[in-house]
Amino acid sequence: MLPRKYLFGAMLTALLALAAAVGPVSQAKKQRGNLPPPNLPPSVTVEPEMTHITVCQNDPAQSTARLQLRAVGRSPQNRDLIYRWTTRDESGASVGRLENANTATPTWDLTGVPPGKYRATVEADSSSIAGEGCMAFASAFVVVRECLPPRPVCPSISRTCPDTVKVGTPVVFTAEATGGTPGVTPTYQWTVTGGQITAGQGTTSITVDTTGMGGKTITANFEVLGYHKPCPASCTVSVLPDEPPKVFDVYNDITYNNEKARLDDFVIWLQSHRGAHGYILAYQGTRSRAGRARMRANRARDYVVNERGIEATRIEVLEGPTRDILTLELRGVEAGQPAPRP
Repeated sequence: MLPRKYLFGAMLTALLALAAAVGPVSQAKKQRGNLPPPNLPPSVTVEPEMTHITVCQNDPAQSTARLQLRAVGRSPQNRDLIYRWTTRDESGASVGRLENANTATPTWDLTGVPPGKYRATVEADSSSIAGEGCMAFASAFVVVRECLPPRPVCPSISRTCPDTVKVGTPVVFTAEATGGTPGVTPTYQWTVTGGQITAGQGTTSITVDTTGMGGKTITANFEVLGYHKPCPASCTVSVLPDEPPKVFDVYNDITYNNEKARLDDFVIWLQSHRGAHGYILAYQGTRSRAGRARMRANRARDYVVNERGIEATRIEVLEGPTRDILTLELRGVEAGQPAPRP
């Protein structure tokens, strides 16, 4: 057993050694307690103002080539975030122009960019010391579309035509287009269900011959061209049926004075029907001198034209088959009606 004085010295030496060992550990713990906490990564999402935009190369007024990007970032330690943006096409090339690029809400200008799909990517950095690598990434796509031409709009079409017309009388159909797609100069294509177009095809007004259409209807269909869509309209006219020639008077081989009185009444009718025509039908009698019926008809016509002033173009002599006795027949025909048959 060691003497007491040696035992006390050994214990003192051991205590000093232990104190020396514990001191650095405590100092290290103290130093570690003064360090900042580790940097945790942030989170971020991208919310573009719109995901589809329209770019009109020829009409900037209709374009929406600028949109705002919005990064929604959060740091678990409530640190300020630094944003870095890139905008690229599908090949990885930079596209468009960013305004206020290092903020959470930059503006992406896609003026002049062709139609396609483009990606905007944001890097959110919460590092307080460069290189610590506490970053988050997010991206969103924006589709650029070429603006479509305006939807074609047919004009308002007014059309004009009479309700009825006498057979043989030309009828006029008129159409006019107003409004519709701006910038269009309309043209007109006409078709008719009867009669014949005699003038005006391709214009706003046509004239149609109604000969032979008595008792029928004529519909003028027209297409207003130039609007890239059908713009039709139509107008219908009823053609009055043929009227049989008016048998104004019939007489035989009477005296000239008596005949002139009958012709005077015929003249009055022709004067009150300015478009009408007069016909003198001559029927030779079986016992009459050859050619007498024709001679009497020509004499009657000369009286009506030369003494009563009716236009020569409105009076015509027609010869019919032989009858038992010489007969003259006066007929009046309204404008557009066919000539009588003896």
